Amino acid sequence: VAAGLKYNFYRDVQEQLYLSAGVGYQIDLGDSDVLQDDEQLRLWVSGDKGFDKLHLGATFNYFIATDTESSFGNSDTISWHIHADYYLCKWFSPVVEFNGYHTVDEGTVAVPFNGVDVANLGGGEGEDVVTMGLGGAFRLCERVDFRAAYEFALTYNSQLFVDRITASLVYKF
Repeated sequence: VAAGLKYNFYRDVQEQLYLSAGVGYQIDLGDSDVLQDDEQLRLWVSGDKGFDKLHLGATFNYFIATDTESSFGNSDTISWHIHADYYLCKWFSPVVEFNGYHTVDEGTVAVPFNGVDVANLGGGEGEDVVTMGLGGAFRLCERVDFRAAYEFALTYNSQLFVDRITASLVYKF
């Protein structure tokens, strides 16, 4: 379970430029049997810029491990995400994304590899993972989008991340 606050400190609709920052905390209410018993302080910043139909975005996250008793290890990590989409027509936008996951401080190590965005496993310093995702956003109606992407690793030193398909249904309010 995690909660946080987001502050959109700059918004220029005319220039299609948005900047925000946030802080959050994850508490260890999860089950240690499925690697979900970590506590983390989460800090992040993000920016989005539109150029008519082209939209670019970037997010930088810093996760600070606060629980030294985690079952499978714990480490400080950073992740970054770069996104581009193009408004092709009123119902579809193709999307490309790049994502990076890096261990900053191994902390307590249980396994010798990075848990990427699945779990904080403690290991993985020098096991950086960079991925690429290709997909699209389908605008089903004014407030509902369906998004899907195929993501694959660009670095091949990950023992956890191979390929995956993600999908989401987004309700805008």
